[in-house]
Amino acid sequence: MKVGIFVSALEETMGGGHIFVKEVFDALLRHRSETRHEFSIIGETTNPPKEMRESGLPLINLHRSFIRRVRDRLSYVVRVWNDRYRRHLPTVAYVDQWQYPILKNNRIEFILAISPQCRHTTSIPYSTLVWDLQHRLQPFFPEVNLNAEWEIRERDYTRLLQKAAFVITGTEASKREVQTFYGI
Repeated sequence: MKVGIFVSALEETMGGGHIFVKEVFDALLRHRSETRHEFSIIGETTNPPKEMRESGLPLINLHRSFIRRVRDRLSYVVRVWNDRYRRHLPTVAYVDQWQYPILKNNRIEFILAISPQCRHTTSIPYSTLVWDLQHRLQPFFPEVNLNAEWEIRERDYTRLLQKAAFVITGTEASKREVQTFYGI
Protein backbone atom coordinates (compact mmCIF):
# COMPACT_ATOMS: atom_id res chain seq x y z
CA MET A 1 0.00 0.00 0.00
CA LYS A 2 1.26 3.47 -0.81
CA VAL A 3 0.94 5.69 2.28
CA GLY A 4 1.21 9.46 2.20
CA ILE A 5 2.54 11.02 5.40
CA PHE A 6 0.79 14.39 5.49
CA VAL A 7 2.98 16.90 7.31
CA SER A 8 1.48 20.36 7.65
CA ALA A 9 4.47 21.95 9.36
CA LEU A 10 7.75 21.13 11.03
CA GLU A 11 8.66 24.71 11.92
CA GLU A 12 10.21 25.28 15.33
CA THR A 13 7.80 28.19 15.86
CA MET A 14 5.11 25.58 16.58
CA GLY A 15 6.69 25.09 20.01
CA GLY A 16 5.75 21.75 21.60
CA GLY A 17 3.79 20.84 18.50
CA HIS A 18 7.00 20.97 16.47
CA ILE A 19 8.69 18.51 18.81
CA PHE A 20 5.73 16.14 18.76
CA VAL A 21 5.40 16.16 14.94
CA LYS A 22 9.17 15.75 14.53
CA GLU A 23 9.25 12.77 16.93
CA VAL A 24 6.37 11.03 15.13
CA PHE A 25 7.98 11.76 11.75
CA ASP A 26 11.38 10.47 12.93
CA ALA A 27 9.78 7.30 14.35
CA LEU A 28 8.05 6.63 11.04
CA LEU A 29 11.36 7.03 9.21
CA ARG A 30 13.16 4.68 11.63
CA HIS A 31 10.55 1.95 11.29
CA ARG A 32 9.68 2.21 7.60
CA SER A 33 11.93 -0.73 6.71
CA GLU A 34 9.82 -2.98 8.96
CA THR A 35 6.83 -2.81 6.63
CA ARG A 36 6.09 -3.50 2.99
CA HIS A 37 4.23 -0.20 2.65
CA GLU A 38 5.68 2.47 0.40
CA PHE A 39 5.81 5.94 1.95
CA SER A 40 5.73 9.42 0.45
CA ILE A 41 5.65 12.79 2.17
CA ILE A 42 2.76 15.09 1.38
CA GLY A 43 3.42 18.79 2.01
CA GLU A 44 2.18 22.23 1.05
CA THR A 45 5.35 24.26 0.78
CA THR A 46 7.77 25.28 -1.95
CA ASN A 47 10.61 25.08 0.58
CA PRO A 48 10.18 21.84 2.57
CA PRO A 49 11.88 21.62 5.98
CA LYS A 50 15.27 19.95 6.18
CA GLU A 51 13.76 16.81 7.75
CA MET A 52 11.59 16.28 4.68
CA ARG A 53 14.35 16.95 2.15
CA GLU A 54 16.79 14.60 3.89
CA SER A 55 14.34 11.78 4.58
CA GLY A 56 14.93 10.01 1.29
CA LEU A 57 11.17 9.76 0.74
CA PRO A 58 9.47 11.16 -2.36
CA LEU A 59 7.77 14.49 -1.75
CA ILE A 60 4.31 15.20 -3.16
CA ASN A 61 4.05 18.96 -3.12
CA LEU A 62 0.51 20.32 -2.90
CA HIS A 63 1.61 23.96 -2.94
CA ARG A 64 -0.42 26.17 -5.28
CA SER A 65 0.35 29.69 -6.39
CA PHE A 66 -1.79 32.56 -5.12
CA ILE A 67 -3.51 32.86 -8.51
CA ARG A 68 -4.26 29.13 -8.56
CA ARG A 69 -5.68 29.24 -5.01
CA VAL A 70 -7.97 32.15 -5.93
CA ARG A 71 -9.09 30.43 -9.14
CA ASP A 72 -9.78 27.15 -7.29
CA ARG A 73 -11.71 28.94 -4.55
CA LEU A 74 -13.87 30.84 -7.07
CA SER A 75 -14.57 27.63 -8.96
CA TYR A 76 -15.60 25.96 -5.70
CA VAL A 77 -17.90 28.86 -4.71
CA VAL A 78 -19.61 28.74 -8.11
CA ARG A 79 -20.10 24.97 -7.82
CA VAL A 80 -21.54 25.28 -4.29
CA TRP A 81 -23.90 28.03 -5.45
CA ASN A 82 -25.03 25.90 -8.40
CA ASP A 83 -25.57 22.87 -6.16
CA ARG A 84 -27.53 24.83 -3.60
CA TYR A 85 -29.83 26.59 -5.99
CA ARG A 86 -30.24 23.83 -8.57
CA ARG A 87 -30.79 21.18 -5.88
CA HIS A 88 -27.95 18.92 -7.03
CA LEU A 89 -26.12 16.65 -4.62
CA PRO A 90 -23.72 18.53 -2.37
CA THR A 91 -20.23 19.14 -3.68
CA VAL A 92 -17.13 17.56 -2.24
CA ALA A 93 -15.12 19.55 0.26
CA TYR A 94 -12.97 22.35 -1.13
CA VAL A 95 -9.66 20.56 -0.55
CA ASP A 96 -10.97 17.41 -2.24
CA GLN A 97 -11.46 19.36 -5.45
CA TRP A 98 -7.73 19.96 -5.98
CA GLN A 99 -5.88 17.52 -3.67
CA TYR A 100 -7.62 14.29 -4.64
CA PRO A 101 -6.47 14.23 -8.31
CA ILE A 102 -2.85 14.96 -7.33
CA LEU A 103 -2.78 12.24 -4.67
CA LYS A 104 -4.54 9.71 -6.93
CA ASN A 105 -2.02 10.44 -9.71
CA ASN A 106 0.71 9.63 -7.17
CA ARG A 107 -1.12 6.37 -6.26
CA ILE A 108 -1.64 7.36 -2.61
CA GLU A 109 -4.00 4.78 -1.06
CA PHE A 110 -3.91 5.92 2.59
CA ILE A 111 -3.05 9.20 4.32
CA LEU A 112 -1.37 9.33 7.71
CA ALA A 113 -1.87 12.88 9.02
CA ILE A 114 0.64 13.49 11.82
CA SER A 115 -0.40 17.01 12.72
CA PRO A 116 -3.88 18.30 13.61
CA GLN A 117 -3.38 21.27 11.28
CA CYS A 118 -3.46 18.97 8.25
CA ARG A 119 -6.26 19.96 5.90
CA HIS A 120 -6.34 17.08 3.50
CA THR A 121 -8.80 15.33 1.27
CA THR A 122 -11.26 12.99 2.93
CA SER A 123 -11.82 11.08 -0.32
CA ILE A 124 -8.86 8.78 0.41
CA PRO A 125 -8.91 6.67 3.60
CA TYR A 126 -6.87 8.32 6.34
CA SER A 127 -5.77 8.30 9.94
CA THR A 128 -5.62 11.50 11.93
CA LEU A 129 -3.84 12.44 15.13
CA VAL A 130 -5.44 14.40 17.98
CA TRP A 131 -3.17 16.18 20.45
CA ASP A 132 -5.89 17.60 22.64
CA LEU A 133 -9.30 19.21 22.45
CA GLN A 134 -8.66 22.19 24.70
CA HIS A 135 -10.74 24.42 22.45
CA ARG A 136 -13.74 22.37 23.63
CA LEU A 137 -12.68 22.22 27.29
CA GLN A 138 -11.67 25.89 27.58
CA PRO A 139 -13.44 27.78 24.77
CA PHE A 140 -12.56 31.18 26.23
CA PHE A 141 -8.82 30.54 26.43
CA PRO A 142 -7.10 33.41 24.57
CA GLU A 143 -5.32 31.09 22.14
CA VAL A 144 -8.61 29.80 20.75
CA ASN A 145 -10.66 32.96 21.14
CA LEU A 146 -8.81 35.04 18.52
CA ASN A 147 -9.44 35.24 14.77
CA ALA A 148 -12.22 32.63 14.84
CA GLU A 149 -9.72 29.97 15.93
CA TRP A 150 -12.38 28.10 17.92
CA GLU A 151 -14.67 27.91 14.91
CA ILE A 152 -11.83 26.83 12.62
CA ARG A 153 -10.75 24.05 14.98
CA GLU A 154 -14.30 22.86 15.48
CA ARG A 155 -15.01 22.78 11.75
CA ASP A 156 -11.77 20.93 10.99
CA TYR A 157 -12.07 18.40 13.81
CA THR A 158 -15.72 17.67 13.01
CA ARG A 159 -14.92 17.08 9.35
CA LEU A 160 -11.76 15.04 9.89
CA LEU A 161 -12.63 12.94 12.93
CA GLN A 162 -15.99 11.69 11.74
CA LYS A 163 -14.66 10.34 8.44
CA ALA A 164 -11.29 8.99 9.69
CA ALA A 165 -10.52 5.29 9.33
CA PHE A 166 -8.43 5.63 12.51
CA VAL A 167 -8.18 8.36 15.14
CA ILE A 168 -4.94 8.32 17.14
CA THR A 169 -4.76 10.04 20.51
CA GLY A 170 -1.80 10.46 22.82
CA THR A 171 -3.65 9.76 26.05
CA GLU A 172 -6.72 7.98 27.41
CA ALA A 173 -8.10 11.40 28.38
CA SER A 174 -7.87 12.58 24.76
CA LYS A 175 -9.54 9.36 23.63
CA ARG A 176 -12.48 9.99 25.99
CA GLU A 177 -12.72 13.62 24.81
CA VAL A 178 -12.91 12.53 21.16
CA GLN A 179 -15.63 10.02 22.06
CA THR A 180 -17.58 12.55 24.15
CA PHE A 181 -17.34 15.62 21.91
CA TYR A 182 -17.55 13.93 18.48
CA GLY A 183 -19.41 10.69 19.18
CA ILE A 184 -16.62 8.50 17.85
